[in-house]
Amino acid sequence: MTLTVKDIANFQSKIISSDQLNTENHGQLTVEVEIDTLEMATIRFGNSFTLRINEFNIDELRSILFDASRQVALQRVNSGFVELDSSNDQNEALDTIDDENDEGIDAWQDGNLDSIADKLDDRIDELTEDEVFEKIRHAEGW
Repeated sequence: MTLTVKDIANFQSKIISSDQLNTENHGQLTVEVEIDTLEMATIRFGNSFTLRINEFNIDELRSILFDASRQVALQRVNSGFVELDSSNDQNEALDTIDDENDEGIDAWQDGNLDSIADKLDDRIDELTEDEVFEKIRHAEGW
């Protein structure tokens, strides 16, 4: 993008988001997003890092973060199944999963926990990004 004097003279920006994240390595961290008339977004991570990117790269970053979120959620779900499976009471584990799921996934159908994790993985692939984030927030009690 070639800047003109008019672009610079008419430059405006506005902060569209400012949220606190609890991080493992930095404690509370303010993440602020600002957009401007040059069709760019500036993402500030506290005082330590600033990222200035265009619309295409915003979407790339969103996709990367979405994939990471899905993988962490699947890892958490799968590790929960491993813990239940090792309890030596698979029937109780299957009852618990049936009672807690609201996606119509029948834990008893195939009788093993691996197939349940596969079904949840397939179901997550069908969800929109907003639906996945809402389910994660709900599961975490946000």
